[in-house]
Amino acid sequence: MTTDIVQLKEKGKPIYLKTHTAAIDGLESYPTKVDTDKMYQKITKKEPLWTGGWYGAAAGNGQVPSKPLSQCENGWIFQWQEYKKDGTLNGACYHFFLVPKQHVQNPGSGGVVFLLHGYNANSLVRKYLYVKDTKITGNDINASSSDTAGSGSKMFALSAIYEY
Repeated sequence: MTTDIVQLKEKGKPIYLKTHTAAIDGLESYPTKVDTDKMYQKITKKEPLWTGGWYGAAAGNGQVPSKPLSQCENGWIFQWQEYKKDGTLNGACYHFFLVPKQHVQNPGSGGVVFLLHGYNANSLVRKYLYVKDTKITGNDINASSSDTAGSGSKMFALSAIYEY
């Protein structure tokens, strides 16, 4: 029978010699792969909880994802897309924002700011939504009546909500 020897070094100098069995003693307290998999956030492949094309207006109107924020594994992913002048989603200039499920515990209105940026330097758009556990409601600033589809406050629309 042979014995494997493990030599430990610190800054290039041997510290002590141990048998292989002795060198791994105490590792049972280290996390296993199953434990670490649970610790790392995973973006799972799931169907959207909501889809559409919504500017986020007007005040009082809203959307209801199919799963409450508090029941999601980690929270919601908001997917915004550029809106075209013909009133359809462009399929480009995607933006993704995370709203953690802990947000439902925040006091007050639950207002969340989303800053969206287009292709050019002069197209910063601000969206403001009230995010609650089971419903997302809009604000009048998200779709000014003076703006047309694909411009100003109507340059971006919420197109999907996912669980993460």
